Parts: sequence; C-alpha cells; structure tokens
Amino acid sequence: MGSISTLNTVILLVFLYVTARSLGRKSLDRFPGPFLARWTTLYRMYYDLVKRGEWVEHIRKLHIIYGPIVRVGPNELHFSNPEAYNEIYAVGSKFSKDEATYKPILGRGHVFAIIDPHEAMTRRAMVLPYFSRRSTLDRERVLKQKVDEFVDMLVNNHGGGQSPLNLQETLRSFVGGLVPSFCFPDVDQYAELASSGLVSKVTEVPSGMFPWMFVKNLPVAVNQVLQHLADTSKVLVASGEYSRVKELQAYGILIDDALDSPLSDVDEGNENLCHPLLKRSINNRPEPARNWLLSESLNVKYAGIDTTPNAAFVTIRGALADESIRKQLIQELTDVWPDLGGMAPGVLVLEKLPYLTAVIKEGIRLSIGIVSPMNRIVGPEDTMISGVSIPAGTTVGMAHSILHLNPDIFPNPHIFKPERWLQADSQRIDKYFVAFGRGPRSCIGIHLAWSILYLSVANIFRRLDLFPTSMDDLHSSFRIKDEFVSVYEGKPIHIHAEAKKN
Repeated sequence: MGSISTLNTVILLVFLYVTARSLGRKSLDRFPGPFLARWTTLYRMYYDLVKRGEWVEHIRKLHIIYGPIVRVGPNELHFSNPEAYNEIYAVGSKFSKDEATYKPILGRGHVFAIIDPHEAMTRRAMVLPYFSRRSTLDRERVLKQKVDEFVDMLVNNHGGGQSPLNLQETLRSFVGGLVPSFCFPDVDQYAELASSGLVSKVTEVPSGMFPWMFVKNLPVAVNQVLQHLADTSKVLVASGEYSRVKELQAYGILIDDALDSPLSDVDEGNENLCHPLLKRSINNRPEPARNWLLSESLNVKYAGIDTTPNAAFVTIRGALADESIRKQLIQELTDVWPDLGGMAPGVLVLEKLPYLTAVIKEGIRLSIGIVSPMNRIVGPEDTMISGVSIPAGTTVGMAHSILHLNPDIFPNPHIFKPERWLQADSQRIDKYFVAFGRGPRSCIGIHLAWSILYLSVANIFRRLDLFPTSMDDLHSSFRIKDEFVSVYEGKPIHIHAEAKKN
C-alpha cells in the first residue's frame, strides 16, 4: 500500500507541475516553435519516453522548420547557430546550470550537478588536480596495465575458432572496469563486489538507466522526493532503482575504506580520487562528506562507461570499415613501435602522431559525447545570443550533435573521414569540436579519456589483427541516441582478434 500511495503522490505532483507550467512565458512568444511545446513539457516527454530517446533528433527537425532559434518548452529555447554555442557555454559565462536538467543525475553532491557557478568553481578546484594532464600521466602505468590485460583477453577468448566478440559491449565492459580503478583504493575489492552481484554489470547500464529518462522529465521537487526515498521505496525498486541502491552500498564500502586508511600509508602513485580530497581537508579545509566522495566517484564512473567506450567503438569501427584508413594508421604506429617485443609507447609519444590523433578525433566527433543539451539559465540579466536579446531566467541550450553533424562545418558529416582534421583549415573546424564541452564547466575527465583512447586504439591496431564477421555491418548506418546515457543504435559489430607476430 505504501508503494501505491507514493506512486499516486508522484503522479499528482507531475500533473500539478504540468498545469502550473501550462501558463508559459509571454516574453518568449516571439520565438517560433511547436504549439504544444510552448504550453507543456509533456511535449518533450513524449519524444524522450514514448519515442524512446528521439528528443534531440526531433530538435534537429524543428530547426529545419522554424529556423536557428526554436522554442522547445514553456521556458526553453534551443539554438542551432554554431556561434551560439560559445555564447552559452564559453569561459566567462555567468549562466547557471538548469536545475531540471542536472539535479536527477546521480544525486546532488558532485561537481557536475552543482547549479551555482561560484560553488561549482570552488568544488571543481578541489577535484580538478586529480584529473589534470600531469596527474593522469603520472598514473599512466595503471592504464597501460589494464590495456595489456584487455588485449590479452581479446586474443585468448576471441581468436580464430572461438566465438566472436561484440565490439561495443566489450569496450563498454573494459572501460567500465578501468574507470573505477581510477577512483577507488582497492580495485581487487571492487572486482570482488562486482562478481558477488553487489555492483551492477556495466553492460546493463544503458537499459537499466532508461527509468531515469522518466525521472529526468519530472519537476525538481519531485526528483528531490525520489532521491530521498532511493534507499527504501519499493516503487523505485520496481522501476530499476534497486540496482543503483546496491551499487551505492558497494561503493560506500570502498569509500569507507579510503576514509579509514591513514593517508601516510598511501603511495603517491597509488592515490585514488578520495586521497587528494582528504589531503586538502588537512590544509585548513573541512573534510569532505562521505556522500560527496561517493557522488563524485559515481559521477566519474558513469561518465567513463558512456562517452569514452562509445568514442573508442566508433573509432575502431570507422578504421576497420576503410582499408586505406586502417593501413595508414597501422603504418604510423609501426614507425614508432617497430618491435612488439620492445617497450610500448606511452601517451606522450602517441599524442604526437597526427594520423592516430585524427582517427580518434573523428571517432569522438561521430560519437557526439553527451547527447542531451546541457541546458543553462540566462542571467543575471538579459543576454544577447545569436544577435537576439534573451530574457533572464530563460533556459537555453544546444545539443553537441547540432555542431558535430553540421554539413556546413563538416562536409558529409556522417562519413568517417580523419583527413578532415589534417587539412589546412583544421583549426577553423576545431572550435566546433565540443564533445568535452567548453568553458568553466567542461568535462574534468578530458585527459583521462584521451589517454584511454590513445592507449587502447594504438594497442588494438598495432598488436592485433581484427577480423569482422560482416563487412556489411561495418558499412551500415548508425546513430547515437539519448537514453539518459548515450546509446549506440545500429547493427552490432562482431570480430575475431588474433595476435600479430610483429
């Protein structure tokens, strides 16, 4: 009975919210858009839930009909003019994050979900050193070890005569196991918890996160109620929340171990995300709360098992589908790594390889990054965007795909073409490469993501011969959909992997 009562309360709050929002904002009436969108957020919910992740694709179609500025909600505008992106997200922007967009994401404590720009800057300053370029390079040996284990697994389990691997799922599992080792002090303990079923399988995350497409569309007040009930509500258990509760319990065990371990016992090269934050608390700063450490760690994990494996998958798929790309990539790698028995090159060497960099960059472009528009609130005063005055308090945003798949910026945008990044005007298009965001709220894990991509792509193509089971599947179309996480929609790619002799 308690579960039914809670569900009825949630439904009632949703309809009260929709009714209140139906008044719309008269100040936005001058902007074109669908009639229903200006009155109710149920318009978006239809494409998010009923059409399952079609909202961003629908936005693209709306821009074709209505132009560069479209009213997509009672208080929301979406832009397609490329220059609008920097006006919304660039360094110096005073816009705050949209609470309705960010509050449902993995709780309220981590830096990604903090709404106030000043509070976010303070929190980001504490977290950022752990993900700096120098810090990431200092722990490169951990990444290289995991990549070595991954390549060996591919050969041992999916060679000739064995079952082919699903490339996308395999990469998601690989990155999903690698990123937690970057956050937690005892990776073996994490693996033990995962094998016991206490931590949900990373390959199940996309389907398991779909209930949060519903949660994301609820009003902020209702979201706060759901988060408060997350550990006890049977309604949430029924909707798939139970796996997240179990995961929170498992991660909590690891966080408690970090809090209980003396910092003097931790070698600098073995630090995890918790340790530098705890060290900073010694220097006249309060010790970070357990919930904050837990929230930050989960934020890193879920960001890592979504965007980075998608980028690796699209990169490898694109190179396999074009023999000339594959040959040129392997030749460049062989030039700097002639003997497979010798020391493998690290990130500092690999990032200087122009063709490898172009191949990875093209994979990142086509994998989009975060698909949903990362909405902001205009303020504190009215602001000019795309040459138009936008009222303070308006929600504004621009989906990455609007830039990454813009044919005026990237001709034949759906074609995997690394050479576009090696042309004389590559700097012109580089400013429209926004997979990691821009400005003061850009992705803090950019150096970690690039390191994973450099090491994994280089090792896979230099050390392995890959044999797709179907070239037709490789040449088929695909897209990245928004189901809270970014989800690949297309034919699965299956391959066999055999070790090269040299």
